Amino acid sequence: MFRRSFLLALGLLMWTIGCGGSGPAGGGGGGPRTFETPAALLAAAAPVWEPSGATEQVGSLTFKVPAGWQEGANGGGAVMESPPDKFGATCIIAVEAPRPVATGEEARYAQALEAASALLVEPGDRLTDDFEGPDPLSRASRGASGNGWDYRALTMRLIQADGSVYDVLSLVVRFGSQAVPVIAVEPMSTLRCVSYDGEFGVDVANVLYSLDLGSPAYDHALESSLIGEWFSSDGSAGNLYVFGANGHYIDASAVGGVVEVTPGEWRDRYASWAGTGDWAAVGDTLAFFPTGGQPTGHFATRFEVRDSSGVWRESLCWTNAYEGEPYMYCTRRQE
Repeated sequence: MFRRSFLLALGLLMWTIGCGGSGPAGGGGGGPRTFETPAALLAAAAPVWEPSGATEQVGSLTFKVPAGWQEGANGGGAVMESPPDKFGATCIIAVEAPRPVATGEEARYAQALEAASALLVEPGDRLTDDFEGPDPLSRASRGASGNGWDYRALTMRLIQADGSVYDVLSLVVRFGSQAVPVIAVEPMSTLRCVSYDGEFGVDVANVLYSLDLGSPAYDHALESSLIGEWFSSDGSAGNLYVFGANGHYIDASAVGGVVEVTPGEWRDRYASWAGTGDWAAVGDTLAFFPTGGQPTGHFATRFEVRDSSGVWRESLCWTNAYEGEPYMYCTRRQE
């Protein structure tokens, strides 16, 4: 498995982070780019993806239903179901009517559990943590947006009386004194809507980033929280983003594996790549202005997830696309 130390060994991080640091050779200079609104940022850096679909209304709340999904009513809220995948599995997302937000941190997680229980649990069913442990409150996550809302969430499993198992993500999004439950459920390990460690799929992002409950209050909280190193790995590839306070970034990647040179003789083979440029963020949007390349805009969320030992780990996910197909790209903070 690739680690940050491997990228460092390749010499891809020869750059000082800081307000006084100089940018990489050939990169932009003069300090950070500043945008006052997400719309202004996305006008300068076209989004690779943005929420789309029909607008649905629940009370005073509006949001966008992912294209191709079937809509229905659920009491005072709305429910949406995706088209089936090649295995016949579907994802269901429910958005419930705004209600008063619970008072206190643990009460907000309890509110997420109560919302999921009321929607999903029938006699003989039970909710567990995402490893089927007895405490559904153990895998908690908390995130904030620069658009005036934040959320508390639980990643769980629903075990039905007949033995069927589903992955569940229950978010309670806070707008001021109001809370909006957003609940996603799908067959175990489908990984379309509900992922690991508090991460969610692009269909959940479509709903989340389009939630509107009054005038948004843009700020630069996301921008100030990104400075530093963020790493991702899938076992055969590693990628490191470094966001500098001087408005520059570096994106360093490495791919490795083994090849058979002669029968019985195996050798490691590695490839690496690095890119640089400027970055900017405002509200819940993030933009890259790569040196010599086209700028791109993304929707981003920085959040923390509580692991099995009770330690909070920081993550950063943003919307991306490959050959026109959108997905969520997620990284972890490197200390």
